[in-house]
Amino acid sequence: MIKQWDIQHRLRMLPPFNAMQNKEIFIIIDGDQYISFFHRLRLGETVINSRGRKIHFGDIYYSLDKNEKMFLCPRRPDSEKHFKMSNILSDNWCDFFGSLCKNKLQRIKECRKRLLNYKFLFTFIETNELEIVREIFTRISPQGTQVDKASLSQIKSRMVS
Repeated sequence: MIKQWDIQHRLRMLPPFNAMQNKEIFIIIDGDQYISFFHRLRLGETVINSRGRKIHFGDIYYSLDKNEKMFLCPRRPDSEKHFKMSNILSDNWCDFFGSLCKNKLQRIKECRKRLLNYKFLFTFIETNELEIVREIFTRISPQGTQVDKASLSQIKSRMVS
Protein backbone atom coordinates (compact mmCIF):
# COMPACT_ATOMS: atom_id res chain seq x y z
CA MET A 1 0.00 0.00 0.00
CA ILE A 2 1.36 3.43 -0.93
CA LYS A 3 1.53 5.76 2.06
CA GLN A 4 2.06 9.50 2.40
CA TRP A 5 5.62 9.02 3.68
CA ASP A 6 6.53 7.28 0.37
CA ILE A 7 6.24 10.63 -1.42
CA GLN A 8 9.41 12.69 -1.84
CA HIS A 9 8.29 15.94 -0.25
CA ARG A 10 11.79 17.42 -0.24
CA LEU A 11 11.83 17.88 -4.04
CA ARG A 12 8.76 20.15 -3.94
CA MET A 13 8.27 19.94 -7.70
CA LEU A 14 4.49 19.67 -7.35
CA PRO A 15 2.11 21.01 -4.68
CA PRO A 16 2.36 19.12 -1.37
CA PHE A 17 0.07 16.18 -0.69
CA ASN A 18 -2.80 17.15 1.61
CA ALA A 19 -3.92 14.12 3.63
CA MET A 20 -6.93 15.99 5.03
CA GLN A 21 -8.42 16.67 1.58
CA ASN A 22 -7.26 13.57 -0.28
CA LYS A 23 -8.14 10.01 0.58
CA GLU A 24 -6.01 8.44 -2.17
CA ILE A 25 -2.49 9.03 -3.40
CA PHE A 26 -1.92 9.28 -7.13
CA ILE A 27 1.70 9.14 -8.19
CA ILE A 28 2.46 11.08 -11.35
CA ILE A 29 5.35 9.68 -13.34
CA ASP A 30 6.32 12.79 -15.21
CA GLY A 31 9.29 11.53 -17.22
CA ASP A 32 9.58 14.66 -19.37
CA GLN A 33 8.57 16.83 -16.41
CA TYR A 34 5.98 18.86 -18.31
CA ILE A 35 3.54 18.97 -15.40
CA SER A 36 6.09 20.03 -12.81
CA PHE A 37 7.59 22.53 -15.27
CA PHE A 38 4.23 24.22 -15.89
CA HIS A 39 3.47 24.24 -12.17
CA ARG A 40 6.78 25.96 -11.35
CA LEU A 41 6.47 28.32 -14.32
CA ARG A 42 3.07 29.44 -13.04
CA LEU A 43 4.49 30.10 -9.55
CA GLY A 44 7.65 31.76 -10.86
CA GLU A 45 9.73 30.29 -8.06
CA THR A 46 13.38 29.32 -7.90
CA VAL A 47 13.93 25.60 -7.40
CA ILE A 48 17.11 23.63 -6.82
CA ASN A 49 17.13 20.61 -9.11
CA SER A 50 18.53 17.15 -8.34
CA ARG A 51 21.97 18.27 -9.60
CA GLY A 52 22.04 21.19 -7.16
CA ARG A 53 21.52 23.86 -9.85
CA LYS A 54 19.11 26.72 -9.30
CA ILE A 55 16.32 26.94 -11.85
CA HIS A 56 14.81 30.44 -11.92
CA PHE A 57 11.28 29.95 -13.28
CA GLY A 58 10.49 33.61 -12.52
CA ASP A 59 13.06 34.67 -15.13
CA ILE A 60 11.26 33.07 -18.07
CA TYR A 61 9.59 35.61 -20.34
CA TYR A 62 7.26 35.61 -23.31
CA SER A 63 8.58 37.82 -26.10
CA LEU A 64 6.39 39.76 -28.53
CA ASP A 65 9.42 40.48 -30.72
CA LYS A 66 9.20 38.31 -33.85
CA ASN A 67 13.02 38.39 -34.19
CA GLU A 68 13.48 36.63 -30.83
CA LYS A 69 12.50 33.23 -29.52
CA MET A 70 8.98 33.19 -28.15
CA PHE A 71 10.12 32.10 -24.66
CA LEU A 72 13.43 33.31 -23.28
CA CYS A 73 15.43 34.41 -20.24
CA PRO A 74 16.77 37.88 -21.12
CA ARG A 75 19.45 39.46 -18.96
CA ARG A 76 17.73 42.83 -19.21
CA PRO A 77 14.04 42.34 -20.02
CA ASP A 78 12.43 45.10 -22.07
CA SER A 79 9.08 46.00 -20.49
CA GLU A 80 7.68 46.84 -23.94
CA LYS A 81 8.20 43.39 -25.41
CA HIS A 82 9.07 40.91 -22.60
CA PHE A 83 6.40 39.65 -20.21
CA LYS A 84 6.91 37.29 -17.26
CA MET A 85 5.34 33.89 -17.79
CA SER A 86 4.41 33.69 -14.11
CA ASN A 87 2.32 36.86 -14.61
CA ILE A 88 0.72 35.53 -17.78
CA LEU A 89 -0.26 32.28 -16.02
CA SER A 90 -1.33 33.98 -12.78
CA ASP A 91 -4.95 33.81 -11.63
CA ASN A 92 -5.05 37.62 -11.55
CA TRP A 93 -3.14 38.02 -14.82
CA CYS A 94 -5.29 40.98 -15.97
CA ASP A 95 -3.84 43.10 -13.15
CA PHE A 96 -0.40 42.88 -14.75
CA PHE A 97 -1.45 43.86 -18.27
CA GLY A 98 -4.22 46.46 -17.88
CA SER A 99 -2.20 49.28 -19.44
CA LEU A 100 -1.14 47.40 -22.59
CA CYS A 101 -2.43 48.25 -26.04
CA LYS A 102 -5.08 45.98 -27.52
CA ASN A 103 -2.69 44.18 -29.90
CA LYS A 104 -0.18 43.23 -27.18
CA LEU A 105 -2.92 42.22 -24.78
CA GLN A 106 -4.47 39.98 -27.44
CA ARG A 107 -1.15 38.21 -28.06
CA ILE A 108 -0.68 37.65 -24.32
CA LYS A 109 -4.24 36.27 -24.07
CA GLU A 110 -3.49 33.85 -26.93
CA CYS A 111 -0.27 32.69 -25.24
CA ARG A 112 -2.11 32.17 -21.94
CA LYS A 113 -4.94 30.29 -23.62
CA ARG A 114 -2.57 27.98 -25.53
CA LEU A 115 -0.62 27.10 -22.38
CA LEU A 116 -3.67 26.62 -20.16
CA ASN A 117 -5.27 24.38 -22.80
CA TYR A 118 -2.14 22.27 -23.26
CA LYS A 119 -3.08 18.58 -23.44
CA PHE A 120 -1.21 15.99 -21.40
CA LEU A 121 -1.33 12.28 -22.11
CA PHE A 122 -2.10 10.24 -19.00
CA THR A 123 -1.97 6.49 -18.59
CA PHE A 124 -3.60 5.31 -15.40
CA ILE A 125 -2.27 2.20 -13.70
CA GLU A 126 -4.15 1.12 -10.63
CA THR A 127 -2.01 -0.47 -7.96
CA ASN A 128 -1.35 -0.36 -4.24
CA GLU A 129 2.17 -1.75 -4.72
CA LEU A 130 4.95 0.81 -4.62
CA GLU A 131 7.32 -1.68 -6.27
CA ILE A 132 5.16 -1.72 -9.42
CA VAL A 133 5.23 2.08 -9.52
CA ARG A 134 9.03 2.00 -9.20
CA GLU A 135 9.31 -0.54 -12.02
CA ILE A 136 7.15 1.54 -14.34
CA PHE A 137 9.14 4.66 -13.51
CA THR A 138 12.42 2.84 -14.16
CA ARG A 139 11.15 1.71 -17.56
CA ILE A 140 10.04 5.13 -18.79
CA SER A 141 12.31 7.61 -17.04
CA PRO A 142 16.08 7.10 -17.18
CA GLN A 143 16.68 6.59 -20.89
CA GLY A 144 13.25 7.62 -22.13
CA THR A 145 12.32 3.99 -22.66
CA GLN A 146 8.67 3.80 -23.57
CA VAL A 147 6.33 1.45 -21.74
CA ASP A 148 4.76 -0.56 -24.54
CA LYS A 149 1.43 -2.38 -24.46
CA ALA A 150 3.13 -5.71 -23.73
CA SER A 151 4.84 -4.23 -20.67
CA LEU A 152 1.59 -2.72 -19.42
CA SER A 153 -0.34 -5.97 -19.81
CA GLN A 154 2.47 -7.81 -17.99
CA ILE A 155 2.32 -5.29 -15.13
CA LYS A 156 -1.49 -5.42 -15.05
CA SER A 157 -1.47 -9.22 -14.89
CA ARG A 158 0.88 -9.06 -11.90
CA MET A 159 -1.44 -6.58 -10.21
CA VAL A 160 -4.41 -8.90 -10.64
CA SER A 161 -2.68 -12.06 -9.40
